[in-house]
Amino acid sequence: MCRQDVPASRSAGWQEHMNALNAKVMEMFMESPRCPRIQKIDPSMLLLRFRKTMSQLLRHQAILLVQFRRGHVPMQKYLYRIGKAESSKCPTCKTDDKTVHHLLLMCPAYMEQRKQLATDL
Repeated sequence: MCRQDVPASRSAGWQEHMNALNAKVMEMFMESPRCPRIQKIDPSMLLLRFRKTMSQLLRHQAILLVQFRRGHVPMQKYLYRIGKAESSKCPTCKTDDKTVHHLLLMCPAYMEQRKQLATDL
């Protein structure tokens, strides 16, 4: 009996199976046409930490977070892309495309609100 391989525990077998499955899923995703787009938007979306964080949110919260991260929110650039706006430019400053990034971090029209938020935080 001592000359045979020691049988793996059920838990160890399950962990090995899940690791192999996760590796296969990641490999398939890396080969998909969506992977470069998602990595360009946010490389952390592929990490296990991001998936665990998402699993802790309510469904509608997770959907909103992904929409914001991917830029699929009713902002000028997205509305222009789907044919619902005449221009992709920000209507307040008229310098850049109105995206989530532009609105939250760059638009000069909202500089005072950003300063107030930074002070409050």
